[in-house]
Amino acid sequence: MRTPFFLTTVTLIISACGVAPSDNTAQEPVVVNKISSSASLDSLFTKADAEKIMGEPGHLTDNSIKRNPGVVIHYDAYAANVEGAKMAHVYFLIEQFDESSAAKNKYASTKKSNEGHDGINTLDSLGDEAYFHSDGENFHFIMVRKGAWLFSMKVSKITATTSVDEFNRVAKRITAEL
Repeated sequence: MRTPFFLTTVTLIISACGVAPSDNTAQEPVVVNKISSSASLDSLFTKADAEKIMGEPGHLTDNSIKRNPGVVIHYDAYAANVEGAKMAHVYFLIEQFDESSAAKNKYASTKKSNEGHDGINTLDSLGDEAYFHSDGENFHFIMVRKGAWLFSMKVSKITATTSVDEFNRVAKRITAEL
């Protein structure tokens, strides 16, 4: 006797989830932090960007988008099409937070955890907050916050063909598109 009651209750709860508000006014979804141009998350960082930064042809090794409470996370990774011990990789991560305070807190936490290392430079002319970090031999890293957006790029395994100028150009372009 208990099972039919339980199934009926669960069915009613599930079906009620799709019912419109009782005043029959349709509610538009709230869109926060819309990208200012026609760009999408997939087009903010491209294979061409990665190849210009690495200075050589490459291929996509990872591409994912996931939604966590309060944030949408998009991740791309590219590797150079070369063999050897020093194969460049470029990683791009962008997070679209529901609240700009969450982006600000994550930026502050990440920067604070790296402040004791050499090679960190605050970038006053990029986004609301930004910093660049490099050891000059192995990696370049940048993190930029603009409103409720937070993105980071990292080149791992700097090679003779890696371009820090292209790295910076791509970061500026992405910031402008947010």
